[in-house]
Amino acid sequence: ISMLAEGLDAELQTHCEEIRTAAESTTDLTRTIRDLVEGVFVDTEDLGVVDLAAVVREETLLVRNRYDRSTVVLEEVDTNVFVLGNETRGSVVHNLLTNAIEHNDTAEPTVEVTLDSGPETARLSVADDGPGISDDQKKQVLQKGKKGLDSDGTGLGLYLVRSLTEQYGG
Repeated sequence: ISMLAEGLDAELQTHCEEIRTAAESTTDLTRTIRDLVEGVFVDTEDLGVVDLAAVVREETLLVRNRYDRSTVVLEEVDTNVFVLGNETRGSVVHNLLTNAIEHNDTAEPTVEVTLDSGPETARLSVADDGPGISDDQKKQVLQKGKKGLDSDGTGLGLYLVRSLTEQYGG
């Protein structure tokens, strides 16, 4: 769509950007629904070892490329961080990162990603410079179909994050 927009007047470029944004949102929603369905039917015996550090690096790069007006800072992870999971681990990280950007009220959001690990634990932290979530809504936004007051999302992203993370034993 970017190539299509080249050489067009400003109004048509705006429409091309709207089409790109709608297509990305549709792709995200489709991925979220697929991962929710797969998560419902996953047997914990089918989970394997996933390199969470590699997943975080890959998803961070994808989000950086998608949101060029945002800054996504990844604390460098020198080693691999192996955790229990499957291919839906990427959706967990993706939803955390995109949620931090899309629900940010600053013109150029900044997101900081940190992955710490110990002998038996791993902790992924995603922090941003947006308005945050009020204490009384923190548990609510993790429920299926629930979202923040000013959110125009589906209410599935953070629910997916919670559901899959719990299935992985997190």
